[in-house]
Amino acid sequence: PLTSLLDDAAADFPDHTALTFFGRRTSYKQLLRDVDLLAGALAALGVRKGDRVALVLPNCPAAVTAFFAILRLGAVVVACNPMYTDSELRHQLGDAEAEVAIVYDGAYAAVDAARAGTKLEHVVTVCLADFLPTLKRKLLNLPLGAAREKRERLITPLPPGARAIPYPELIATSPGPAPQAPLDPAKDLAAGACMGDGILL
Repeated sequence: PLTSLLDDAAADFPDHTALTFFGRRTSYKQLLRDVDLLAGALAALGVRKGDRVALVLPNCPAAVTAFFAILRLGAVVVACNPMYTDSELRHQLGDAEAEVAIVYDGAYAAVDAARAGTKLEHVVTVCLADFLPTLKRKLLNLPLGAAREKRERLITPLPPGARAIPYPELIATSPGPAPQAPLDPAKDLAAGACMGDGILL
């Protein structure tokens, strides 16, 4: 499975840099730990082999972590454009029959509006600011124009009563690593993409 690439990298180069995000470094060992925790949390949420999990995320650490965590469970990654409108997302989510979506907070409103008529049950929201280095995260709170502009780009407050699980809260519920689901790489799907009028898998 594709997850073996991460497992091997974490074993051979545990302290090497796997990701950097606005100066925050994540090692392969840390990435593997994050993937295992998220996989356990998603399994506890009910994600099983063959299930479709939508990712409505820009390039960020959560996108990489979620990709591998979904594959760890033998589920299928459905990559959605985070700039899509609610009608475009409804088409994708409906075609994919996704029951879980991991979205960045800036796309939550569109995803929530797209839920009607789909099988979507759980929405996990990601705040990009959570992945900044500690100092940069603190600087966002300064009462300065530049800080306010960056804050508005990185943080979109969810509306009251939002039907969503914040990413940190989901991770906190993880019972621990989930085992790799048995897979037949020749037959089992890893990822799906929506193009035109239908889902291509």
